[in-house]
Amino acid sequence: MPATKNITKDRILEAGYQILMKDGEKKLNARSLAKELDCSTEPIYDSFSDMDEFNDELLLYVRRKYYTYIEKEKRQDKNLYMEYTKSYLKFCFEYPSLYDYIFVSHPYKDNQEDKSFNDNIVSQIALRGHLSNEAARSFFIQTWIFATGIAFQLRSRFASLSL
Repeated sequence: MPATKNITKDRILEAGYQILMKDGEKKLNARSLAKELDCSTEPIYDSFSDMDEFNDELLLYVRRKYYTYIEKEKRQDKNLYMEYTKSYLKFCFEYPSLYDYIFVSHPYKDNQEDKSFNDNIVSQIALRGHLSNEAARSFFIQTWIFATGIAFQLRSRFASLSL
């Protein structure tokens, strides 16, 4: 019978997530993962062909955590998009290493998960604001750019904000 795999892909991704939160991306490598998992690097390379593949999957893993955070933080009030924006800024403030990993080191690409997440927000803006999809998307993009400027000022400690 083959040996049971104790170190799963999910455990490795969670370990990478923990390292990002504690130490940031610069400390993330196969050795730090192995140390976090209390194992050799072998299980890491059994699960991922190389660190590039690991980083691609970790980025999706971290983004999914971000999406969950945003959905949990928003409230169902009439100012829905303001809640999304405040949640985005709160994430930046509470999880600076994760924010940097997602939005600075690895900005959004045109992948299906990001598109679905953003399209959902745009459709909610259109519905609640009685706007066309085009107007809602324009509002979303303009507000996103504005919020990102605030987030970068917060991250660089150029400004401070109480959420």
